[in-house]
Amino acid sequence: MLEQIGDVIYQTEEIESESRVVFDEETGEFKPFIHKVRTHHCFAQKLAIEGNNSVAVDTPLPLTVRLLDWQGSPLNDPLEVWVTARGVTITLELVEGVGEFDFASPVADVFEIQAQAARCDEGVMEVTVW
Repeated sequence: MLEQIGDVIYQTEEIESESRVVFDEETGEFKPFIHKVRTHHCFAQKLAIEGNNSVAVDTPLPLTVRLLDWQGSPLNDPLEVWVTARGVTITLELVEGVGEFDFASPVADVFEIQAQAARCDEGVMEVTVW
C-alpha cells in the first residue's frame, strides 16, 4: 500500500511478529503484534525533461523541464531547479511548473542531462550529439 506523509510517498507493509503478542480486548485472546514498516517509494513531486533526444554539433536544442506529481500529473508551482549537463550546472526557475533552456555541445557524444530540486525525484534525459 502506498501512503503519503508530507512530501514523501511510502510503501507501507504490515508484518506479523513471531515473537511479540498483544492482548485483543474484543476477543479476550492474545494475537501476534503487527509491525507497520514504511520504506521510501518516491517523493510526491518529480521533474521531467522533455524535448528531442538528438541534435547536431553546435546546434541549440530546446528542452523543457516540467514539475509533476508522483503520478505524472502537471503541477503549477514555482520551483528552483538545477540542471546539469557536461559538468555545467545552471539554475532554472520554473514558472507555473514549467521552465525552458537550450542545450548545445561543440563535440559529438552522448550526454546525460539531469534536473534536480529539493524534495523532488530528479529528471534525467540522454541526448545524442552527432
